[in-house]
Amino acid sequence: MTTQDRNTPAPAVPALVEAALADYPDATRDRVLQLREVLWEVVAAEPAIGVVEESLKWGQPSYRPATAGTGTTVRIDRVSGSDDVAVFTPCSTSLVAEFREAHGSIATYDGKRGVIVPAEGEIPLPALRDHMREALLYFQR
Repeated sequence: MTTQDRNTPAPAVPALVEAALADYPDATRDRVLQLREVLWEVVAAEPAIGVVEESLKWGQPSYRPATAGTGTTVRIDRVSGSDDVAVFTPCSTSLVAEFREAHGSIATYDGKRGVIVPAEGEIPLPALRDHMREALLYFQR
């Protein structure tokens, strides 16, 4: 597990994350790593998130505030059966429904648990940054 303080740049990609992505197509791996960088930018920009722990959950790169009661886990991984990537949050939260309500057709969705980002092409970065911030501060709303 990697722990990251918000005042330092994104950490090097941990070996456990590299290993999880080793067999992915280049575009998919690159997109996961690009979204990982976006997440660390969100952490650096939002002091209330605090320290974030990076680990694997269900074999997926996962990010969660170290302080209990701050936010929920964000997972960034390949969509099953596709080369596309998703920003996953627990389906027990309202996060994906809120994203869908606010942003509608700018993305596709994996049910109540994920905002899908194509492996190639443009990313709705402002909306995804907001989504990640909302997740990492979910319990402080």
